[in-house]
Amino acid sequence: MKTLRRNLIIIFVALVFALSFFAAENAAFLVVSADTTENYDVQTDIVTPRSYLEYRTLSAPLDVAVSDDYFIIAESNRLTVYHENAFNYYDLPAEYNLSKIALYGDYCLFLSTSSLYFMDLTSGDISETDVNVANYFSVYGDTLVTNPSNSIYKYTIVSSDDGLTFDRLTSYRSLETDAQKITVISGDKIYFFNERKIFPFDFTSYVGERITENLDQIRYTATDGENLYFTSEFGVYKVVPSTGVVERMVACQKEEALYNLVNPQGACYFDGYLFVADSRLNCVYKIDLSTGSMTDFAVTDRGDGANRINSPSDVCVDGNVVYVLESDEIKAYDTKNDTYSSYSLDGFNGAKIFDFADNLALLCDSSNLFLLKLSESGLSSVTINSDTVNFKNVTAVASYENDFYFINNESINLAMTARIYKLSTSDMKITPVASIEGLGVDLTFDIFGNAFACVYSYQSSTYLTYKLSAATFAFDQPIFSVSEKPSAIFTDVEDGVFMLINGAITAYSQVNDGYEQTARFDLSISENLPDDIQVKDIALIDGDNKVYFLTDVALLTCDKDSALGMMIKTPSKLPVPETYSIDLNETVTVCTVNDGAKLFKIDLPSVGADGKATTEYFDYLDFKTNVGSRDYLLVAENERYLIVTDGVESAIVRRSDAFLSLLEKSVPTTREAFAVDNYGLYAYPVVDDYFKCGLVTENQRLTIEYSVTVNGLRLYMATDGEDKGYLPASLVKPAVATDNSPVEYYTIKIGKSGAKVYSDKKLTEQIGFIDGETTVYAIRQEDKVILIKFGEGEGYINSDDAKPSTYYSVRNIIVISALFVGLFVTVVYLIRNKVFKRKED
Repeated sequence: MKTLRRNLIIIFVALVFALSFFAAENAAFLVVSADTTENYDVQTDIVTPRSYLEYRTLSAPLDVAVSDDYFIIAESNRLTVYHENAFNYYDLPAEYNLSKIALYGDYCLFLSTSSLYFMDLTSGDISETDVNVANYFSVYGDTLVTNPSNSIYKYTIVSSDDGLTFDRLTSYRSLETDAQKITVISGDKIYFFNERKIFPFDFTSYVGERITENLDQIRYTATDGENLYFTSEFGVYKVVPSTGVVERMVACQKEEALYNLVNPQGACYFDGYLFVADSRLNCVYKIDLSTGSMTDFAVTDRGDGANRINSPSDVCVDGNVVYVLESDEIKAYDTKNDTYSSYSLDGFNGAKIFDFADNLALLCDSSNLFLLKLSESGLSSVTINSDTVNFKNVTAVASYENDFYFINNESINLAMTARIYKLSTSDMKITPVASIEGLGVDLTFDIFGNAFACVYSYQSSTYLTYKLSAATFAFDQPIFSVSEKPSAIFTDVEDGVFMLINGAITAYSQVNDGYEQTARFDLSISENLPDDIQVKDIALIDGDNKVYFLTDVALLTCDKDSALGMMIKTPSKLPVPETYSIDLNETVTVCTVNDGAKLFKIDLPSVGADGKATTEYFDYLDFKTNVGSRDYLLVAENERYLIVTDGVESAIVRRSDAFLSLLEKSVPTTREAFAVDNYGLYAYPVVDDYFKCGLVTENQRLTIEYSVTVNGLRLYMATDGEDKGYLPASLVKPAVATDNSPVEYYTIKIGKSGAKVYSDKKLTEQIGFIDGETTVYAIRQEDKVILIKFGEGEGYINSDDAKPSTYYSVRNIIVISALFVGLFVTVVYLIRNKVFKRKED
């Protein structure tokens, strides 16, 4: 018994030790129970094509009818009805053979084997009518016109709870020819086609003189209430009845490509557009009648259009453009301008993965690397200055700072290793940067240069995610692991990781030194798309929190205000700290940003009467990479970020990308001085109206306490009674200067040709002119422009229009030298011609 108890104790202690060791070794790994993860449903919107209406599988459509509430497409035995953002199919019995449809309220009238029927679109019930009809009919308002035999019948349509009834008003039965393709424009204004001619008709004067002749064989007609439109084997035509002018608006093409009209059938007018069914291309087009051209609208499942998806394999983002890789094309969607374009991959087709950076694209079919340059003329090859034959197992491509990185899986020392390579776009050379044991799955970067690499571990049969720095690519251990293979991965600005796994997105957040799973997002796909649609890739625009989802048939997105969008932290979602203030700051902290660090350029928020910021989040403008070392002034901070400004721009920077120090002041020597001109006092030592806290007037007596210098600009801490703030040293003159003009080093001299004065730094809007040799007050110089006092305000001049600082010193040296030479020559002359001559005498 004692032996058993002792063995149990030993086993228990061993288990505790083993579990402790495992916990210590895997402290950074995710260990979260299922009930700690919040689950959300995320609604999606279609990006390509533009709307849910545009994606629908059709089979030889014959006619189309459109109203405010319905979009109906007729096939031979089916009515496809789009209503309230959803589609319904109505498959008709075999004895029906649709040829023409029209809309009347909640009813669809259709012609089948010389009989007229109507369907209640709210219930799907079909009713036959007693209307006499041959092979065509026309509806306008409450008027129905038919053409049985060589007659024309006119009916008034009456709607009731029991359905539709048709009251026949008048008929005329003795036409000399058949009235084919009859069309009612309004009231009694009726036209019919016969033997390639158009005739007017009314029930008083009957048939009028033909309007036009020699028309193409007419298939279907439509009207906008003034003009006639018809389709034929040669295209879509417009007829002006008042003049008889016939115009072909869209011509048929032989190539069966989307956005070519090939075999037009039924047509319908609605809201300035003509909708036309093409039975060869299985689509419905929209023609803009104001321009006479086809738009990029098309109800179809075809993928051979710029705003269509056709068997895609990868998606990426460069700037504001979302790119989709297909087998033989790259599709591009410009999110800023809402435009679509496509680029042929002729000669490079077959690629499965890719990424874009600064108009360059790196593509790979797992065995071959292609570097292409995008221009207005399309894609062209760029030479890689390294041997690429050994990269036979590339599984991921990513870009950062205009360079490319990719994972190639290699066998090293009999172990599978994911090697990360860098392709520099400066010299087009490839170099290895890191190796991780396991099979590489995916690679992505955040905008700070952190790489997140997902690798499959054979030892643990899990997918491990590592975090590496783009600067050193050093790594320690994975930050978390998952048991299922991620299809894609992206990160936000606060190191949140989002993985696409089995069509759902799982979010992981950083907690202390590790990560934990925080949410799962199931994507709700519209019923308009196929039932088995799967999201295969995801992408995020850095400056936005809108996510793009790639499927086999469409590019989708979720709104930034969705549950997923709210979880993603982008620059525009960085909160304003409670310490934010624009009060006078006499103990200024300098923020020196490291070379290569990311700066989020922002608009500083205003401050309310309570002294707090009026907005919860910053207005994000752009982000840039810091080049070299530049000093900023600290405005506010929290545990993660610093809010800084230099008077020219304001930005947010991470604490880890900068170091802080106090701004050095000159030795306090309180003295009196005078203001050169009317000018502002500032709460921070920057010349920025945002920080203006007071005003000084010309020749106002000031007390100067000390001076500071920020990025070459020297400022004084000036006080006068209750007014106190920073003032540029160039706007202060010593108390010993008794006249009203400043001493010379506070001014600049305009060149002889004068200077144009502009309102902006780019020198685009001229606001005045300064004559040559004029002395003006200079506030500061920035590159090639100088900010000066001008009238009651300020303006910019070209620095070339000001005399250089050495002008007067050089001029004075020349003048003094000339005087000295003249004096010397005079003395020599006097001595030789006066003094020595007298001695000789």
